Amino acid sequence: MKKLILLLGAAMLSGSAFAQVQNEFSIPSTAQLSNTDDAGFSNPHDAQKTTGLTDTLYFANSGQTGGPYSAAFYDLTTPVDSGRFFGMNKFGYKGFAQLYRFSSIDRTMPVDTTYNVLGVYALFAGTVSSTSTKTATITLWKRDAVKYPITGRSKFYVYGVPQSSTVATKSFSFPKLTLNAIGRYFFTTPITGINYDLYAGYTLSSYSYTSLGGDTIGLATSENTNGGTYTLESGTGDTLVSTNTLIQNSAGKWMSSGFELNRSGDLVLFPIIKLSCASCTSSTGISYTQNNLTMFGSYPNPAVNGTNIRFALKHNADVTIYVTDIQGKQVKTIKNDGLSIGEHVINIVTSDMAAGNYTYLILTSNGDGVASEFTVVK
Repeated sequence: MKKLILLLGAAMLSGSAFAQVQNEFSIPSTAQLSNTDDAGFSNPHDAQKTTGLTDTLYFANSGQTGGPYSAAFYDLTTPVDSGRFFGMNKFGYKGFAQLYRFSSIDRTMPVDTTYNVLGVYALFAGTVSSTSTKTATITLWKRDAVKYPITGRSKFYVYGVPQSSTVATKSFSFPKLTLNAIGRYFFTTPITGINYDLYAGYTLSSYSYTSLGGDTIGLATSENTNGGTYTLESGTGDTLVSTNTLIQNSAGKWMSSGFELNRSGDLVLFPIIKLSCASCTSSTGISYTQNNLTMFGSYPNPAVNGTNIRFALKHNADVTIYVTDIQGKQVKTIKNDGLSIGEHVINIVTSDMAAGNYTYLILTSNGDGVASEFTVVK
């Protein structure tokens, strides 16, 4: 099972029931903390910073987790906030992006060549001052067609990073973020007609690490990235890597978290995708795949007394469906453990729900998620 974590360079208490982060080396106690980070940064303990809200920031070189999408903390006794790798830390990283491929649409069904994005589900964690004026900007980007050299590797390139112009943005002040739980964030207007590879992520407003003012947020990530794809470019012989997760440094350069920073993981940030197909039957329709999870949508839609959410798994997994109303409140959570490979249909009772639009997120214990929307009528 792929555990899901907040990637940070932080040590955890040894002898606990936590699962160790893959590809990180264990640091069982503070007495054994190293002064060199495995991503090439020296003296990670120098990153210590108390923000004034009883939380201490560290950037060390190991982390552990207790289960899917759980927060990992440095403190050995009382959980406190920590500087996350995919969030605020001393290195000034300011952008984080996850690749969603347009090829994930299954075109063997009646053809729908585009899809819409209404917003995203995301899992942020951390500590925020109630008076904070900092912002996180949820962002969609198109993917460019340029190759970028990977530092320290010959003839090895990242192919395609977020374009400088954005498809959509929506800023949220830190106090408006849902912390330590899955939250939903809508764009002002749905983004329609997407027929291209899409990066979804967020950017941070500028900040000074030395004066965080009580604000330390990070985005959760899976322990294991689902990896990139490799293409050998004809003529040059260059290796082109289509990588899933990117980080933007303080100078504005996008870098591969896995190949350049030695930090793997898929961001816990899922676009809310609306599929449409006028010629599809209510129980089939086109599908959208996120790694090992395929979503076919829901039927009937609109729903009166109930709707069926249809999806398929490539690997056995526990599955949780979160249903959220228009105000952002989670109104239903349906858990189904031990589902096998293949297609599944989960019925959502809607007779007790008010008329209106609802979004749902299908989340697996393997770390995959797909979100969409249905309507309830009376």
